[in-house]
Amino acid sequence: MRAEDIIGAWTLVEYSIPMPDGTRLYPFGQDTQGVILYSPDGWMTGLMTKRGRPPFAADFFRGGTTEEKATAADGTIGYAARWRIADDGSVRHDIFVALYPNWEGVEMIRYGAFEGDQLVLTTPPMMRKEGITVGRIVWERPK
Repeated sequence: MRAEDIIGAWTLVEYSIPMPDGTRLYPFGQDTQGVILYSPDGWMTGLMTKRGRPPFAADFFRGGTTEEKATAADGTIGYAARWRIADDGSVRHDIFVALYPNWEGVEMIRYGAFEGDQLVLTTPPMMRKEGITVGRIVWERPK
């Protein structure tokens, strides 16, 4: 994986977690939307949201009720980070700011590969109650 290969904008094709039994888990549904941007100066930002999140009744982004805000946040992943390609070819995101505050200051590791024109980022193996899984995020250049 080379840095120049991923610089620019990408839109989400799929966010899934293949399960040990052969099924797939789609944390935000099969029609999740998202974008990730890699800048040449080493910054990146990514945002994924569940489609169909209900709009706030108030006409001001901070004016939502506690329940509206919780629902919106529950269907969203987003952060900004410094990024680099490590010696092992993995993509490293050193998170600067995130919707989920526990990620701030954390290094997120993604393994990148190209399948045709699509950029596929996968997570390190994760232990879940169903067994060991790997998250899979597929991106394509905007049309």
